[in-house]
Amino acid sequence: MTALLKFVSSIRMRSSLGACLPAVLVVLLLSLPGAAQAQVEGFQSAAAKLSTTLAAQLQNSAYAEHGLALTSMVDAHTLSLFPATDSLAPVGQQLTEAMYTELGQRQVNLIDVRGRNYIEINPQAELNLSRELANLNPRIRADLVLVATMARRDHGVMVHTRILTLRDQQVVASASEYLAKRLYWNQRQVEIIDGMPERTTANGGIGQ
Repeated sequence: MTALLKFVSSIRMRSSLGACLPAVLVVLLLSLPGAAQAQVEGFQSAAAKLSTTLAAQLQNSAYAEHGLALTSMVDAHTLSLFPATDSLAPVGQQLTEAMYTELGQRQVNLIDVRGRNYIEINPQAELNLSRELANLNPRIRADLVLVATMARRDHGVMVHTRILTLRDQQVVASASEYLAKRLYWNQRQVEIIDGMPERTTANGGIGQ
């Protein structure tokens, strides 16, 4: 913002460009971070809050040093993945990836079950993560698993997370966070809810 003010001041000093000031300001303001950045920050903030609560409980338990694997977030009602066309499908994916970062920063012993014991090199990229069972290590060194469900609520979605022991499904830690729709859905777009298209606003109302 300081750089923006300095730039505007320099333009004002040039009388020949004075008339162009409004247009220049519009261009500069449009170049500032907008809805896309707010969305990313919203996911990261939610992941940070969930991770802080989970990590604190985990560190105070007998499982503080045990390996933790993360699973995909699912529909709270069906315990299945949301259809690819559902507006919540990418929400779960982005939150899960964000939690890898946030939990790792909180010194949680993470195990990424998608990692292979080798690096695949091809003309386009160097790859390690995979979802092909034949490529993955059959012996996962994880004693804990993070499960998460999502349920639509009011004008957004409620995310519930739990850390369970794989041996006996004991709940070691739990945390919940509300994510407002404005953080993951643009204004007045057609949204797929329960397989049906609905035109909704970011505050949850039905659009006209």
